[in-house]
Amino acid sequence: MKIRAFLLLGAFALFVGACKDDDKEKFSSSSPEEHRESMEDNALDVFGKLKRAADLESIDLLIELAQLLDNADLEPGIYAADFNRSIIDKLEIARVLPGLKSTSDEKFSFKEGFEAYVGIYTYNSETESWDKEEASNELTFKFTSKEGKAVVTTLDNVSTFSGVHPGLEYELADFPTSARYSLKADNKELISMNFVSVFDSKGIPSKIEEVLKVEDFEYVYKFALTSSVYSIEQMYKYQDETLLSYQFENKGSFDTEELLTGEVDDVIYDGMLSNSNLRVTVGKYRAEGKADWNGLNKRLASVSEDDITSEEEMAQLIADTYNKYIDIKIRDTKAKTIIATGEFYAYEDDYYDGSWDINMRMVFPDGSYMDESFFQDGFTDLVTEVNEFFAELENKFRGIR
Repeated sequence: MKIRAFLLLGAFALFVGACKDDDKEKFSSSSPEEHRESMEDNALDVFGKLKRAADLESIDLLIELAQLLDNADLEPGIYAADFNRSIIDKLEIARVLPGLKSTSDEKFSFKEGFEAYVGIYTYNSETESWDKEEASNELTFKFTSKEGKAVVTTLDNVSTFSGVHPGLEYELADFPTSARYSLKADNKELISMNFVSVFDSKGIPSKIEEVLKVEDFEYVYKFALTSSVYSIEQMYKYQDETLLSYQFENKGSFDTEELLTGEVDDVIYDGMLSNSNLRVTVGKYRAEGKADWNGLNKRLASVSEDDITSEEEMAQLIADTYNKYIDIKIRDTKAKTIIATGEFYAYEDDYYDGSWDINMRMVFPDGSYMDESFFQDGFTDLVTEVNEFFAELENKFRGIR
C-alpha cells in the first residue's frame, strides 16, 4: 500500500503548476540514495512533531467533553460534539472544515443549530446531567475534568450569511461568516479558534480565513476568490516552526459561479486560467513550480493536425510544450539547492498498439528518475510510524465518533 507516506511527503510528484524563487540555487551534488535517506529522515522528524498532537491535554479534554455530552443525552451535545470533533480532525490533518456539515440529506442550518441551543451549560456530576443558564450569543459548557481542573469551552461571536451557494445548495442552508471558539482549563487557554468569511449576494465566498491554535500547534487556512485570482493557503505550525504548508494561486479571468459549481469542463483549455503557482512544503523540502497556461494554449493552438504525421509525434510535441511552459522543482530549502526538476515525456501505451500518452517524472541531476519505485524502495520506517500512529488515534477516539 502506497500509503499515507505521501500525505507527509506532500505529493512531490503529483502537481502541475507552482512557483519558483528568484534565488539562483545550485543543483545538489548528493546522490538519489542520499536524498531518499534525507527525505525519510525529514518526514520522520515532521511526523514525530505532528504525533505530539495526540498527547495534548486539550485533546483529552475534548474527548472527555464529548463523552459527557453523549452520556447525558443533551440535545446540543450532538452539535457541540461535532464541533469538537472538527478540531480533532484538523489535528489528524484530515480536512478543512469551514462550517459544520450535515450527515443527512436535509439542509443543515449553522444559524438555527446554534440559536436553538445557545446557553451556558454546567455539568452536574451527581445527577449526571447539564444545568442550563440562559445566554444570548454563546454556547458554553463547564465541567470539572477527571484531573480536577475547571474546564470551560465557548463558541460565540457567531454570525451567518443566508443564501444558496451554487455548489452546496443541497448541504447547507446558511454559512458561518464569523465564529470564535475557546477551551480553557483553570483559566489557561489551551484552544482558540477564529473564523471569518465573506460571501456575495449569490452565496459565493470571496474570503475565508481560519486560525486555530491548540497549545503548541497552530493551523492556518486562507481562501480568496475574485474574478481574476483564486488562491488557497494552508499551514501547520509547531512551536512557531512550519511543519507543513500548501500555497496555491491561480490567475486568470474567472466566472466564479461556473468555477464553483463545476460547470466548466476544463479551466485550462476553456481559457479561464492564465497562470498557476503552487508550493508544497514538508519540513525542509519544498515542491514548487510555475505554469504559463496562456503560452501553452497559444502554442498548442498554433499546431495544425495536418502537420502531424503520427500519434507519437503529437505526444512528443505536447510533452515538449509542457516542458517549455511548466516549470517544476523540488528544493532543499536549508541547503538552498535544487534536488530534482520536473520532466514531461511521451510514451507508448502498453495496452493499445500505436497509442501514445504523456506523463511526468522528477529527474535528479545525475539523470536518474524519482518515480514510484523511489518511494517504494525506502521509507519503511516512516510507513511503520504512520500506520502505528493512525491505529493509536483510532483507538483513542473510539466511542466518540
